[in-house]
Amino acid sequence: MHAREDALREAEAARLEALQALLVALRGSCSGGGIFNDEDRFVDAAEALQSMVAKDAANKGMVLSLGGVPLLAAPLMRGSVGEGALAAVAALQVVVRGNTPCKDALQQANAIPSLVAMLNAGPRADIAQEALQTLEDLTCGHEGSSSAVLTAKGAPVIVMLTQQASPGSNTQRQAIATLLNIASCGDRACTAVAAAGAGSMLLEVMAEPHTAKITRMAALDLLKLMTHVSPNRRNLDKMHP
Repeated sequence: MHAREDALREAEAARLEALQALLVALRGSCSGGGIFNDEDRFVDAAEALQSMVAKDAANKGMVLSLGGVPLLAAPLMRGSVGEGALAAVAALQVVVRGNTPCKDALQQANAIPSLVAMLNAGPRADIAQEALQTLEDLTCGHEGSSSAVLTAKGAPVIVMLTQQASPGSNTQRQAIATLLNIASCGDRACTAVAAAGAGSMLLEVMAEPHTAKITRMAALDLLKLMTHVSPNRRNLDKMHP
């Protein structure tokens, strides 16, 4: 029994030491203002941290307590759209998934407007895709993050992404899922999503024969949610043929 407890303590100490080393690397390769002085080193550290957290969700608490969330968010807030930003968003995505304290930390770091801005990453479609997935994870069951997306004018951008996405694509599914997460936070949020043009977009998605089943179900759930708010119901009724 004692041997097992000792082994667990040793494993936890080793994980803590490894995470501390990675955070030192992140801190040393990116200044407090989010400017890279060694982007390759930052990428390596962020990818290694992402791998550790993906293998063991218990590492999320360590990353949080060691101040890892704002460290990863720093280059995003600087407006970087290079490989360092891609690695940072991918790591944050895994860190915040299903973890409310980590979501709180990212919101408190005021990084959500930067994630919304990354949805318009120009030729870097990979960064926009990672940012969208991160926003989907962030807004799932987290009213603060959903409110921050709305404040950052993210709903119209996400609606636009849905309209531009290929029917049945992962981007379309992620965008609608994110809008559904936001609209689920109450009547005001739902009305804001509707005001961004979600109603007509959802009807188009439902009418498209190549829309994936899971996306169609999310679109239907969002439409149902929107019709419970009276201003949305009147507008949606006008859209029906």
